[in-house]
Amino acid sequence: HLENCDKLRRQIEPFMGPSASPGKPPYLKVRELLSSLLTELRQARPFYSLKLAVVGEELAGKTQLIAALQLMNGRAPSSKQARRKRLHECSRSDLVLSSEGQPVTKSDEQAVDSGRQLVFNTYEISGLDVLLVLRSALFMQRTLFLVVWDVKAGSDGLASAREWLRNVQLLSNRAHAIVVATHTDSSINADTKSMYKAHVSQMTGGTVALFFVDSAKGTGIGELRRSIFTEGKLSCDQLPPVPRSYVTVYRRFANPTRKDNPAAHLLCQAGLSGILTHRQILDIYNVTDDVRHDLLDEEEVVNAGNFLHDVGVLVHFHDLSKNLSNYYFINVDWLIKTIVNFMNHNHLYVDAGILIPSGGEALFGQEIGNAELLKAFMALLEKMRVIFS
Repeated sequence: HLENCDKLRRQIEPFMGPSASPGKPPYLKVRELLSSLLTELRQARPFYSLKLAVVGEELAGKTQLIAALQLMNGRAPSSKQARRKRLHECSRSDLVLSSEGQPVTKSDEQAVDSGRQLVFNTYEISGLDVLLVLRSALFMQRTLFLVVWDVKAGSDGLASAREWLRNVQLLSNRAHAIVVATHTDSSINADTKSMYKAHVSQMTGGTVALFFVDSAKGTGIGELRRSIFTEGKLSCDQLPPVPRSYVTVYRRFANPTRKDNPAAHLLCQAGLSGILTHRQILDIYNVTDDVRHDLLDEEEVVNAGNFLHDVGVLVHFHDLSKNLSNYYFINVDWLIKTIVNFMNHNHLYVDAGILIPSGGEALFGQEIGNAELLKAFMALLEKMRVIFS
């Protein structure tokens, strides 16, 4: 017992403040001590997964850049299909990088837990409106931004990159960002590169790096990947440690069809609409004792939901005023496509600025099975400021 008391004393010492006056005992920083003990007891640690938002104007080279980052040789073949220019676009894919900056086909949980691999939910976004609409649903926390511009667009392209970067920084003053100049071939000389680097340094106060890449040839891709890994790991290390139970639940949502997923049958209840109620979410949390014993009160359930929202496996707002607290939207890909479709073709759903009576049903199609779920989706769109009531 004396050995245990001495161990406890050594644990407490860092949380002892100075004495208020001579002869008085030092005060105890109770909040900091409890936080430390909870972190240790709940096996909390940094969580090495985040979102990678590749943003910029249409045809700036974002799709080819993402393909180059995912391929081992860093060379992405140019698409010969003519792409129709769209004002708004958002699509998602996965990227796993090792500590050497190499792409990995499949993540290893132990390597991710130790920080030797980083898992990125990668989003390609065209149209500032899309970024601003989705900011509350996807891009407030745990996001690294790649601001992409076509170097051949000259000063106009740089001005566009400046506008994107300004909006990214407005979303969060803690957002990590990298500027990427694409279509960089031998025609871009060293003096031009130095000039652009000086512009970016002036724009950001020297806090954001600029990389020149040629996705078709693989030039600069390896260096960019290493920077993405370094910035991403730094971002994760700066965030509060995540309890092990939260990570366990995250993996249930991230891998819903895995044979060893104890909640697979419960996740299937969401159906095509991808909506689960609060009660169904609690069932998914409580399917095993290790999670059930850790998420014992409502505050912890809310915190776990916020974490899952931040890492991008679901969308949930603890908003009682719009009756959204009871709903969790787990089909994030479908939700994004639906919102972007509404922004691109709102003439099909809106008349004189007002959503037509059948607009909601036409927008969501057969995925919404009843009026209550449709009402929940409309509340979500209002929360994200796509519509106003």
